[in-house]
Amino acid sequence: MLDEPLSGLDPLVRDEVLSGLLQQALDTTILISSHELAEIETFTTHVAFMQDGELLLQEEIDGLQGRFRRVQVTLSAVRSLPGDCPPAWLLPEIAGHQLHFICSDFRDEPTLYQALAKRFGAVRLETEAMGLRAIANVLMRARKQRQAVRAC
Repeated sequence: MLDEPLSGLDPLVRDEVLSGLLQQALDTTILISSHELAEIETFTTHVAFMQDGELLLQEEIDGLQGRFRRVQVTLSAVRSLPGDCPPAWLLPEIAGHQLHFICSDFRDEPTLYQALAKRFGAVRLETEAMGLRAIANVLMRARKQRQAVRAC
């Protein structure tokens, strides 16, 4: 179990530490606690996100990165955001003809497009894969937003 093992190290020493960790990982499980998500996402197989002592999720990194997408939708008309958006659409925002949200259960673009066209009259859909750091930020922002809504 390692807590921030790369913190404060120069690039050469970081690479040497990572190389040593990866060699050890062939024989054992290594648990790393780190805020350097962009750096560790290249070699981790599983991730867990915690916020304020609460486990937000725990799963294989490939599955996590496969199901999270940044979504931008061009709508056929100006719409307002309905109160019944699917729970998997995190941090939805709508402005004029543009709808933005993070999809946390992405399967494929045609399925998502059908749901959006039915609900909003979507004209164009763009999705973008997300890195580990962006996913963590979205999960933490969405949790804070839910807590603020409950407090009202």
